[in-house]
Amino acid sequence: MLDILRKEAERQGISVNALHNRILKNYALHWRWAERIKPVIITRPTIAGIIACCPEEKVKEVAKISGSIGARDALRTLGIDPTYERLIEFIKDNLGKYGNWFDYSHHVRRTKDVVHLRHELGRRWSIFVANQVATLFKSLLDVTVKTEIFDNYATLEITT
Repeated sequence: MLDILRKEAERQGISVNALHNRILKNYALHWRWAERIKPVIITRPTIAGIIACCPEEKVKEVAKISGSIGARDALRTLGIDPTYERLIEFIKDNLGKYGNWFDYSHHVRRTKDVVHLRHELGRRWSIFVANQVATLFKSLLDVTVKTEIFDNYATLEITT
């Protein structure tokens, strides 16, 4: 294992110590949680193909169920109190960074937080992520989110 880590650190142009720290951080923030909920990891083309077969209304329905029941379970599994800041962190890190669902961007415009979720999986994936994230805010914090859905991204406006 140490030889693998040395080679990987060299490939990335970082020290073995830096790689160890990254691995520990990834485990602490995501993989310990993922092991508990047992995700199925599949490739982007596979998920794009599967979701393309579903009618848009069914995608929206599944996203809303997942955003309320599934998210509540995930947050409780992680021991996260559902505050606004922790929910933003969960979306950015657990769904975006570690889950690879989307590239996350966050901007503040006056009294609104604008969350921009970019991906390459098509309109139905935009429908899924927009509805799941909007449902997270509604079910956990009673905050209504305005969504805009496009082919390869979704934008959410959250009034704070």
